Amino acid sequence: MIQPTLHCLLGVRGSRDAGTLPVAQAMVIHKGSPVVQQPTSPVARRVVKLPPETVTALRTRRKVQNARRLQLGEIWHDNDLVFATGEGKLLHPSNLYRTLDAIMARAQVRRTRLHDLRHSHTTLPLAAGTPIKVVSERLGHAKTSITMDIYAHVLPDMQDAAADTVSRVLYGPETA
Repeated sequence: MIQPTLHCLLGVRGSRDAGTLPVAQAMVIHKGSPVVQQPTSPVARRVVKLPPETVTALRTRRKVQNARRLQLGEIWHDNDLVFATGEGKLLHPSNLYRTLDAIMARAQVRRTRLHDLRHSHTTLPLAAGTPIKVVSERLGHAKTSITMDIYAHVLPDMQDAAADTVSRVLYGPETA
């Protein structure tokens, strides 16, 4: 049985100037080993705009990988992966989790699951007023209702903010 995991970690051949990440493939675990497959739906195949800091980090990562590729020569497996083993092969999720845990320990931050980072990536923009449609598209959800069902806990505060905005527009800034 194929179980989806770690979507968005593969396929970063975006335009260098556009600062985008095309999500063109996904890694899943099949019989205990990582394999690459197409995303689960047409909507899951998408292009995500990245912050400049992330683009810089990915460029740095690419330089490190290119140096490793040159060092290993024929041994390197050219799979064009962002996260790979030292030889360019698919990285098993357990290794990624172990590395993430080590990074968090060094940074002295609370241990966080990888999936929790996806939730943070969703709730922070929602709480800041980013339209649900935009957030839903970034996640690869087929419908905004999926995003709303999962992240409804963020929306009550947004309702308060919307009411304040309507009040300011209709009755003036001193009423809100």
